[in-house]
Amino acid sequence: MLTPVLSAASCTGDSNHSCGTLIIGCASCGPGNCLKKSICPETDYDIKYLGCGDVGSGTKTCNYQCHCRNPVPPPSPGPPAPPPPKTWTVLTFGDSWGDVGPTWRVIRDAFEKHGVPVLVKSAAIGGTTACGWAKDFGSLAQAAKEQFPELPNGPDFVWYTAGGNDMIDDAGFRSCTSFAPTIEAAEACTDKTTVNVRKCTSTLFENYWHAFPNSKIVQCNYDVPCYNKACNSMDSGYLGQFCRGNINCWNKMALHWIGQYVDKLQDQFPAPRYTGIHIEGTDQMAAGIPGASVGKPNMDRSGPCSELLDCVHPIYGTPAAKAIGEAFWDLYFSKHVGNITNSSSKRASEWVV
Repeated sequence: MLTPVLSAASCTGDSNHSCGTLIIGCASCGPGNCLKKSICPETDYDIKYLGCGDVGSGTKTCNYQCHCRNPVPPPSPGPPAPPPPKTWTVLTFGDSWGDVGPTWRVIRDAFEKHGVPVLVKSAAIGGTTACGWAKDFGSLAQAAKEQFPELPNGPDFVWYTAGGNDMIDDAGFRSCTSFAPTIEAAEACTDKTTVNVRKCTSTLFENYWHAFPNSKIVQCNYDVPCYNKACNSMDSGYLGQFCRGNINCWNKMALHWIGQYVDKLQDQFPAPRYTGIHIEGTDQMAAGIPGASVGKPNMDRSGPCSELLDCVHPIYGTPAAKAIGEAFWDLYFSKHVGNITNSSSKRASEWVV
């Protein structure tokens, strides 16, 4: 005797069904033929008669249970949905580089370009100084609380921009560099003035970290400015009076100032809590000036004047500003938040302080 071969079950469980009858009433209830063709195919189900019911108006129902012979197990639950990606937070604090140009927007744009969620807010105000902010030593921490009140641990990052206006506003620096006989003497004037700027910045940082010990600060100095007659006063303001229009001299003064300011802060506050980055030369590179790259300016050339507002501010949306945002990503943010999409620009990691 042959053993019947059962077809593969496609049912998942038992179910109850009824078939109406109007002709001879309950006597017509049979083996459930009304269900076998579609609802409970006999290849998968055994049909059990449960009895006949009266639903009124002469209508009778034949009631059945469809018993699934080989229930198909329910599918295994899939893996849990991944959590949504973290939205990183950045506070821009300081002077006109965060407020006028290139502005906090270049940080936002760099994150968005690389597919990383970010919320960037700014408390930067053009014309302010590090020592002006430090008169209220808690001003940086207070700005973080005001801009990100929902974050008890503060923002993930601070882009700190203050310091240039301190040099411009210092009459002693102007006088000292005016009478300096050599560039070395002029650099010594920079050193003396920058000591006080570092103290003010350090006060802001230390009080900020007292409030938010796990938040990180990143800083750069100005990129190569516009060196032309119209910008002579601005350039001499923060680079000193010694150079008198000599571009190579001004660039040397700028690099020396960066060393005295950002590099010495890096010595004082080791990474990752504080990171100083060298972006000088980025605007020149974006303008196609030969020999310039991120962190390595062409010492004999100006920055691209047509892309610089008030001599030192890369205009948001220009190649210079976009390149600075990308330099911040390459040198700093990509190392802390990861990179979802590949950067199309050349990496510049060797220029981190």
